Amino acid sequence: MNFQHNSRRRPLVWAVGFAVASVLLGAWHSAYAADFVIRNLDAGRGEGLSDARRATPIDDNPGTTLGEQRRIALRYAVQIVTSRVESAVPIRIDASVDPNNPELACRRNGATLGVGGATNFTQGFPGAPRDDVVYPLALANALAGRRVADTADLRLFMNGKLDVPANDCLRGARWYYGLRGTPGPNQIDFVASVVHELIHGMGFQSIIVLREQDDTPVGGYPAFSDGRRLPSVFGRYIQDLGATGQPRLSAQSRSQRAEAVNDAPFIVWSSAMTNAATSNFVTQGRQEGRLRIYAPVVIQPASTLSHWSPAVEPDQIMEPFQSVEASVLDGIGLASCVLSDIGWPLSPGVRCPDTQSATIAGPADGDFVTAYATTSVQRRANDGAAPSDTSDDDDDSGGGGCTLAPGQPFDPIWWVMCVMALGVLIHRRRSRLG
Repeated sequence: MNFQHNSRRRPLVWAVGFAVASVLLGAWHSAYAADFVIRNLDAGRGEGLSDARRATPIDDNPGTTLGEQRRIALRYAVQIVTSRVESAVPIRIDASVDPNNPELACRRNGATLGVGGATNFTQGFPGAPRDDVVYPLALANALAGRRVADTADLRLFMNGKLDVPANDCLRGARWYYGLRGTPGPNQIDFVASVVHELIHGMGFQSIIVLREQDDTPVGGYPAFSDGRRLPSVFGRYIQDLGATGQPRLSAQSRSQRAEAVNDAPFIVWSSAMTNAATSNFVTQGRQEGRLRIYAPVVIQPASTLSHWSPAVEPDQIMEPFQSVEASVLDGIGLASCVLSDIGWPLSPGVRCPDTQSATIAGPADGDFVTAYATTSVQRRANDGAAPSDTSDDDDDSGGGGCTLAPGQPFDPIWWVMCVMALGVLIHRRRSRLG
């Protein structure tokens, strides 16, 4: 997949008893934000998140080794995202900063900076608001009130080649692991990149197939084992203003969706709540009063339909490019609107749009482990089967990887924002929704 630099982008500057009161306070705290667990996939390998090379502390990141700085910056990014939603179930994240991952190419003029997103989607779990869409696992857990599949909920693979001195990766570009959002020349903000991908993993992604696969043509959805094909809950809100009757894409036929996926500027976010709440915030990037979704004429697999249009102003963290206006240190902007639309309960004080000054919005807490504890799995009410028969979409669907185009001159002042993928991780594999 190729992305072109956008010349519009700005330079990156990037009288109740005590016992009762205690119980109530504890219950309130547990619902205030989502805790998390990060599994360090690099543990024991001496590289990536466990890299022992010495590093100088930078911009509120006190780590003294490269691995420690990566872990601190990653945990900070996770807190930014998880502190904005409520869930009684800790969010599990598999993470690696791998210098040897063959999927994460890095050349002088082009690189895949990272891939990540929801590990799977599921449907029919207790507490599901709808049965005609699929939900990413983290959101399904939050809605069910317990874990629906005893697996990781999100995956995150960042490119460790940027920190290998011998590599001429992006002409010597390096990750910036500081926590102040001020990368220097030839640096790429690690925290901002991770936040972008994590929000995708929380559900900000379409699963419409964008390049023909063996069993699914363009415009289709991954299939359940019984043949049903359902959109993601995010995809249900995408509307085609250019089609007769202005239907949502989920109501169109497969062939109609195939024609609509690159129909900018007529592909929009169809949420009355979001469009009303942002009427005095968004100054550009609307079509008939609705926020535009990224649907360029030339389809960008793993990116099309899973971002805001770059025409949206002020700039947003969930556009395919990043600018100073989209600093994650000041909130996640319009992304909070989408999270609320698809079913996430927002933490107290988090609004649509989220432009508050607090970088960490609530007491989300968690740390690194080498293995997840075994937990009980919620069972289906109708047949007793675990609702964990889910779909890993592949790299040709909406929501993909972070790539700088091969052969394209790299200017460190302008850099492409990481976008996330469903299934372009270590192995390409197919599974079916059950």
